[in-house]
Amino acid sequence: MVKLRIHHGMLNVSNIDRSVEFYVNKLGFKLTMPPREAPDPRDPKRNIKIAMLADENGGAVELGCPAYQHLSLAVNDVEKTIEEFKSKGIEVAREPFQMPDGRKSPIWFKDPDGIYIEIIKR
Repeated sequence: MVKLRIHHGMLNVSNIDRSVEFYVNKLGFKLTMPPREAPDPRDPKRNIKIAMLADENGGAVELGCPAYQHLSLAVNDVEKTIEEFKSKGIEVAREPFQMPDGRKSPIWFKDPDGIYIEIIKR
């Protein structure tokens, strides 16, 4: 069985700037990636606004507007993880695609409630 580590979770927020202000200035999180536009993995022709925050121990949360809740799992071997998930009947929700900045997007699965699970190499 592959080793899965939680990388981050995403919160769907209505106003990203207001949420960044709240989490940084009121709760003390560190802004690790300022708000920026990014392709929506559900529809790469559509953009969403995202920002990343971290606590003092490196725990991370992603803010998205408009977004989708998801759990990001870090793995050492993406291909092995994909094979294992597929062998267990977990269907791919979104194949990787080429992002505008040239990077390849992560692969996405869904849990039984339709919540996206992102697999990234770390």
